[in-house]
Amino acid sequence: MRHHKHLEEDMVGNMVKLYNVLTQVNDTESIEWMVKAAEFPEELNLEDKTNKCAGLLFLDLVRRILESNTMFSRIKLKKNFLANRGAKGISEVLKTNKTLTSLDLSCNVIGRFGAKALGEMLIINETLKELDLQHNSIAEEG
Repeated sequence: MRHHKHLEEDMVGNMVKLYNVLTQVNDTESIEWMVKAAEFPEELNLEDKTNKCAGLLFLDLVRRILESNTMFSRIKLKKNFLANRGAKGISEVLKTNKTLTSLDLSCNVIGRFGAKALGEMLIINETLKELDLQHNSIAEEG
C-alpha cells in the first residue's frame, strides 16, 4: 500500500512538472512530443487528483493534454470536482479531438450547463464512444 502511495505522489509530481513545461511551450507539435516523451500508457488515469493539484492548474493541464492528444484513447477524470466550468472547457477541446474514445467524468458535480456543453460536443465529435457521467448533478433538462 505504501508503494502505491509513493507511485501516486510521483505521478502527481510528474503532472505538475509536465504542466510547468507545457505552459512555457506554445506550439502543438512540441506539446505533443513532450506528452509522448512522458511515456504515458494508452489510458491516462487522473482520478481524484484535484486535492493535490490546484483546480484551475489541473483543468488547464487536462485541456492542454487533450488539445495535443494523439495517443490516449481512454482518460479517467473521476472525482475531480470539475463542475460545469470543467465540463465546458473539456467539451470545447473535444470538439476537435480525434483520438479519445472513452472519457470518465463521473463524480464531478457537473450540472445541466456542463451536460449541455458535453451534449453539443457529442454532436460534433464522432470519435468519443463512451462518456461516463454517473453521479453528477445533472437534472432532467441537462
